[in-house]
Amino acid sequence: MATPAANPQIIRFGAYEVDLRTGELRKHGLRIKLQEQPFQILAMLVERPGELVTREQIKERLWPSETFVDFDHSVNTAIRRLRDALSDSADNPRYVETLPRRGYRFIAAVQSADIPESPKVVSITSATPSEEAAPAIVPGGCTQPTPFPAPTAVAVAKPQRTWLIPAITAILAISAIAAILLWRFWPQPASIDSVAVLPFTTVTGDPELDYLSEGLAESIIDNLSELPQLKVMSRNSAFQYRTRPNDVRAVGKSLGVGALVLGSIQKSGEKLRITVELVDARDDRHLWGNQWEVWITDMANLQHDVSAQISQSLRQRLTAEVQAHLAQRQTRSGLAYIAYLRGRYALNSRKNENFRRALQYFQDAIDADPNYALAYSGMSTAYGLMSFYGGMNAYEALKLSESAADRALQLDPSLADGHISRGFIIENLHRNLPAAEREMRRAIDLSPKSADAHHALALVLADQGKFDEAIAESRRSEELDPLWPGNRSTTGWIYYDARRYDDALRVLNLFAPEFGPAHWSRGLTYVALGRYQEAVHEFETADASSALYKSQKAHAYAVMGRTADARKLLAEILAERQRGYVSPANIAGIYAGLNEPQAALHWLHIADLECDSWLQRVRFDPRFDRLRSLPDFQQILESITTPR
Repeated sequence: MATPAANPQIIRFGAYEVDLRTGELRKHGLRIKLQEQPFQILAMLVERPGELVTREQIKERLWPSETFVDFDHSVNTAIRRLRDALSDSADNPRYVETLPRRGYRFIAAVQSADIPESPKVVSITSATPSEEAAPAIVPGGCTQPTPFPAPTAVAVAKPQRTWLIPAITAILAISAIAAILLWRFWPQPASIDSVAVLPFTTVTGDPELDYLSEGLAESIIDNLSELPQLKVMSRNSAFQYRTRPNDVRAVGKSLGVGALVLGSIQKSGEKLRITVELVDARDDRHLWGNQWEVWITDMANLQHDVSAQISQSLRQRLTAEVQAHLAQRQTRSGLAYIAYLRGRYALNSRKNENFRRALQYFQDAIDADPNYALAYSGMSTAYGLMSFYGGMNAYEALKLSESAADRALQLDPSLADGHISRGFIIENLHRNLPAAEREMRRAIDLSPKSADAHHALALVLADQGKFDEAIAESRRSEELDPLWPGNRSTTGWIYYDARRYDDALRVLNLFAPEFGPAHWSRGLTYVALGRYQEAVHEFETADASSALYKSQKAHAYAVMGRTADARKLLAEILAERQRGYVSPANIAGIYAGLNEPQAALHWLHIADLECDSWLQRVRFDPRFDRLRSLPDFQQILESITTPR
């Protein structure tokens, strides 16, 4: 294990850097907030990597003999905060290992910044197909792809035909005249101004290629969205069609587009064969097609090439300025691009267990290209989702999200997703709703066809009580992304907050039975209307195990008088919070339903301290109507709307 030089000032390990002079911890150059005691423990560990640091030694350094504290509790808390900062786990440690009843040991390799880093030797199995087909290594460490063999030209002697040239000339002239007449007088189809890019199919059905299937299509969507005259269907709706459609016309009509981009990926050894075609969705005509054979690490260049050829086929061109922006946003590193696609694929699952996996992929992308703006934006989004879905402490997640968003926008100020993340952070961490609204509007200015930007603005407007504007923005998001149920679910929730319950049910009743959020949104709406039997049916249909679902259900059971059922779910949620982060605002909602105002206010105060991303919803949520006249509740409302 590498050890730092004597008395090092800066120590590095993995993506982290510890500055012992300033007492700072950084990750990919971004400062991570860490309290003094956890930092001192980290310093002790990295100064002696691989060695046992006993609990007694920690006590002597942090708490002198004249200091009276609950030492066991304090050191456990400090270690837990240190692991949170390092995204580490006690059960499966990467950095800090616990030696029961003895102490701790730092198990990762460390390096002093005073020692020049040795060049890294990277072994990439997936990029080396075989010895006979391996790419040549040129001086400087670059990899030169092996060109695919061109067809061998064979010269064949042919007998002379002196009469052939005049005859061919005459035929060509007649053909040209006929083509001109046909073009002039034959009815021409209307130009195509809208397109949907469907997920690429995998010829072999290999699930390992799923991230490429979605990732390549999503990259093409992002690039084509820069064409000002072209409507490009959002990924959420386009990705409802995961297999090649038998009826192109029906799919085009369902998505409301004039053309479809269809593609396939086939793996042959370590090469990829990518086939792409553009099809007129009005009459199933083939408009354009091409095929590429590339190494997986060349995918970053391929998506630019595909987008350019599609835009030319649609007789639309990206301006030089837009091309420069896209180049600035993208990466030349194939390894960074592939890691980014894997991160996006994990992120799109919207599952807590995949968010940390996404973060690791984004870190890998940044390691390969520290100036990759999209990777920082993906990292910011991942931390923001963890604060909302309960993947980690909301305050810590929002701080990390802020650092990543700032870096993304420093690299590319025109990145709409970066402004969406910043708006979410400003609302929930800094409590400045007008400033958050400005960030969301800036995102729309940069990407007017972004359904995500309009959806984010709708939520910020609703949190300010601007319900008519919020519904208009949510409807706009539905138009841009008509098949994704999340947009309509948000519209229904806004109607619920606005007490427009009939409108809420009208929207929420459009959902398929398998869409879980519609069930608990309908259930809460039925509770507000006093239609308890219908509410019970909705909650019992939505058999979801997450604390988010359980909290909505428990509140409803409490209001209906099913107190035992409500308390059973509450006990499960409180037990889950002991193991990981659960929204305290939603716990408060259960106590509000049980008509226990002091307990509800207690959890709302905790939500305020933790910057719970659900807390802004409390302002208008009918679940908290019983508390609105209480001074303490008004104090909380003032706190969450006072800029910090």
